[in-house]
Amino acid sequence: MDIEKYGMLIGGIRYVYGREALELLNNGAVLVDLRDEFLKNGRFYAVPRIISISHKTIRSEFETLPKDKILILADYVGLISKDIAEFLRSNGFELIMVLTGGIIDWERDNMPISIDKDCELVGSCTCQLKPRKLK
Repeated sequence: MDIEKYGMLIGGIRYVYGREALELLNNGAVLVDLRDEFLKNGRFYAVPRIISISHKTIRSEFETLPKDKILILADYVGLISKDIAEFLRSNGFELIMVLTGGIIDWERDNMPISIDKDCELVGSCTCQLKPRKLK
């Protein structure tokens, strides 16, 4: 698949919007969800191929990622993915893209998502957030 026709290239990194990402994902690309568990807040990308690996551990676990597939890096709002894309490129990964806007834009644009209400964080202020149901 020719990734050159997708998204925009900025500083050597290709950024794609949700609709483009979904097309790629439906054709064999893999979404790499870099969010920590607490930032998932019960919202999950509903796509065919997904690898969930925290941005905090990816530097020690990156060799588990496939080099022969397009990897679309996704996080909460799209800020962390850029740094991880640069890291992966420096380690020989060539088929790397960043999902613009992360899960926030993905959900806003009505892209496929699954919501687990039991995992949503609730509370009267940030310091009191907790899942609806403790596991």
